[in-house]
Amino acid sequence: MNIMRSSLIGTVVGILPGAGGEIASIIAYNETKRWDKDPAKYGKGAIEGVVASESANNAVIGGSLIPLLTLGIPGSAVAAIIMGGLLAHGIAPGFKIFTQHGDVAYTFIMSLIVANILMFLWDWP
Repeated sequence: MNIMRSSLIGTVVGILPGAGGEIASIIAYNETKRWDKDPAKYGKGAIEGVVASESANNAVIGGSLIPLLTLGIPGSAVAAIIMGGLLAHGIAPGFKIFTQHGDVAYTFIMSLIVANILMFLWDWP
């Protein structure tokens, strides 16, 4: 539950242009601490806090591609680098990318789906 909540927080924060992994990590850590029955253990190396912070930080990357591909606004530093690569190849990110360069847009979508499936299989106990 902690990982799912923190990943959702990271995705939502990643959708916001300009907000990055640091903000998502802080919010996810704070929410995990708030929902825990024993919040006194946080700040002393509680693994739940580390898991919350890292899963939110990792979820920001996927969320930051949403404003990049739909509005042409990078949501994080990684999305800005991807935007630079797209612009170097003459592809302007924004809402027209789905009609003019559908192969590129759907390559992003499919790569995220494949990455999620592989991460699920890799991390399965």
